[in-house]
Amino acid sequence: MRVYIFMESFTKVCSKKDFVNGRYLAVIDGKAIAIFEIGNEFFAVSNVCAHIGGPIIDGHIDKEGNIVCPWHGYRYDPKTGKAPKGAPEQVEAYPVKLERDEIYVSTKPLSERRIEEEETECVPEGPKRQDDPKFEWKCFICREESSGPLPPETCGKCRAPQELIQAKDKVTQSLQGEAANKPTYPIEEEAVTEYLKLGIKHGEFSSRRIEMWRSIAEQPPIDVLIISASAHPHHIVSGFIAPKVIERLKESHPGVTYDWIELSKYKIDHNWACYSLADDFCRFPCNNMDDDMRLIYPKLVRARSLIVITPINWEGMNSRLKVFLDRLTNMQDVGLKVERVDWAGRPVGIFVNGHEDGAYKVAWDVFVVFQNLGYVLPPFGIWYSLSSLTEDTKGDLPKMRKNDLAISRLNKVVDNVVHFMQLRVDKQLAWEPEGEKLRHVQYVAM
Repeated sequence: MRVYIFMESFTKVCSKKDFVNGRYLAVIDGKAIAIFEIGNEFFAVSNVCAHIGGPIIDGHIDKEGNIVCPWHGYRYDPKTGKAPKGAPEQVEAYPVKLERDEIYVSTKPLSERRIEEEETECVPEGPKRQDDPKFEWKCFICREESSGPLPPETCGKCRAPQELIQAKDKVTQSLQGEAANKPTYPIEEEAVTEYLKLGIKHGEFSSRRIEMWRSIAEQPPIDVLIISASAHPHHIVSGFIAPKVIERLKESHPGVTYDWIELSKYKIDHNWACYSLADDFCRFPCNNMDDDMRLIYPKLVRARSLIVITPINWEGMNSRLKVFLDRLTNMQDVGLKVERVDWAGRPVGIFVNGHEDGAYKVAWDVFVVFQNLGYVLPPFGIWYSLSSLTEDTKGDLPKMRKNDLAISRLNKVVDNVVHFMQLRVDKQLAWEPEGEKLRHVQYVAM
């Protein structure tokens, strides 16, 4: 079928002299359009990547002539807006005319947008009233069962909305194997479930948010979550400090539950830098759910306190810890969207060890990240030990194990974290992070 584009559908946007590095960003009818000059020809496509909205204008042209999004490398044919090799993504492509060095772009796209396809086991939908008063329903998130003409408006166990509580037979059929039999636990975190519910109801990345919600339900609450950042399991951080923390918890706080994350045992990618000041480009859970952060986020949500242990490297925190902390940025989006977070007021204790000065600088660098998430430093919540510069790790570790003063101080800080956690300050005060409505600013690519 031949498509005829009439001149009246075109609008003048710029001149050839306005192009910088072969590109120009125009706004037509409120839509950002990226215009490229490639091989003495001009092409126009939407400036919004179909993946998660990256700025296509900042991308480059690959050797096949495709425009490559700068964020995550999604590629588009500038003529059609289609992704190569049959990939499903597609952005709008617009006809372009050149007349006397003036660039005209049609207001009518040649192609329609197609976003990255998501597969989901559950499509949220409103329930239909049943005639049977004993009709059986089942929550897709936590597998909690109920009966009646309609399911409860909110699941009493995991806080899932009615749209995720569906006919028992349907849910049971969709949950096969291990997923159907995993135990689940009541979720007390109100803000994160409200945030996930809003995203799912609006159809925004529903699949990954349902998956994260289920992972949170399958994660039992943790009183103390220990995060150690040593690059080697036998170094002082993971080989002595973390085990000593656990020993103290077992001996002095036998009813307290704990978990230990050794970052060296997890695959954690660098932050994709999906920077935004609202819940649009950056979101929870992270856009990158292909690494092991998908296993860590549920633990962070359910942890009532944190203990973070890091060595000093070049008067700074361990590089593994820095990569991990960068991936916590998206947890701020919960507060931006629902104006509260569940972890506000939860304590974080910080333990630092190394052969260099700057222990308090490192501790404060770590705490600043958690403070921006809402965590608080309990009184006397920092422990540090600066090892002898005359010893290597092999010689330093035996001495540390005999350092009664260092061990005594370590125990006190562990006790302080536990006692503060047991106060449940996070449940007693009304914490008010900045809300999304206060952050309406124009997005600027970093």
